[in-house]
Amino acid sequence: MAKILYLHQDLKDKKYIHGAYYAFNISDPKPRNIHKATVRDRLLHHALYRILYPYFDNKFIFDSYSCRVGKGTHKAINRLRGFYRKVSKNNTRTCWVHFPKHRVLRTSTKKRMLKKLSENSKEESKQSYLGMLKHGDTYKLQKKISGDKY
Repeated sequence: MAKILYLHQDLKDKKYIHGAYYAFNISDPKPRNIHKATVRDRLLHHALYRILYPYFDNKFIFDSYSCRVGKGTHKAINRLRGFYRKVSKNNTRTCWVHFPKHRVLRTSTKKRMLKKLSENSKEESKQSYLGMLKHGDTYKLQKKISGDKY
């Protein structure tokens, strides 16, 4: 409880600093790089999530299934099956599904992120954004944030 109160005081005094991530690898069911925040930081993440989730959930399209209450992988697969049955005329015609290289961030989100980084150029902030950008088609954006030429 004392640590929770200390976190509260740090937030109130605007002295909170996000801690480092603990990095490790797993290979079950497939190889992955995991970056785990400290318990203190995860507590704050969950508090923010509880406040922000309702706002952002209303902004997503219906067919966005990742990390959403009442959705998930199985519901996404079932929805895809429904679309496939419809397009293939109940499996009487061949149907191809094409997944082009997806873009992770919309232009407005990129602009907002770059503006925030210019206002707060702390190394932790930069690394946090770079960690998020690892998982998509964001090579040029990563180089821009890192200050490298592409």
